[in-house]
Amino acid sequence: MVIRWLGAFTYSSDLQGSLEYELRSDHQKGSLRCAERLIDGAPRIYEHIRIGMLVRNAGVVRKFKHDVMSHSNEDGWMAACRHEHKELGHQHTECWVRPDYIGIVLRAGGAPVSKQSLRILRDASKKFGVPIFKLCRDGKLVKVAITAG
Repeated sequence: MVIRWLGAFTYSSDLQGSLEYELRSDHQKGSLRCAERLIDGAPRIYEHIRIGMLVRNAGVVRKFKHDVMSHSNEDGWMAACRHEHKELGHQHTECWVRPDYIGIVLRAGGAPVSKQSLRILRDASKKFGVPIFKLCRDGKLVKVAITAG
């Protein structure tokens, strides 16, 4: 499972802008993004990052065994800034992916997500026709319906 966490990689100052940016991206022509490859379903990136995009497996372009610092060039293609770094405390594995998303992910645990954020997730789900999943602590994805008013 591969997830692009929105708190770690932002192109907007707000959740709605970040969701719009990601979900409007054309995965056929779009630039690459960084995402976390979950091993045994457990995210290793910081727990305060709660919302992400579930990436279709076919969207994965390159996998790394550990963290790798990268940046996007003028054409939107990824370039590594350093070699894979095993010594980082959170030990997550990364991928470069096309923005080929099949759902929105809400991570279990940590601080609760605000009602306003839940409304934004619900509205984006409806607008773009993607389901919302909860990533449980055991690494399983469960489809959820958000009813926040």
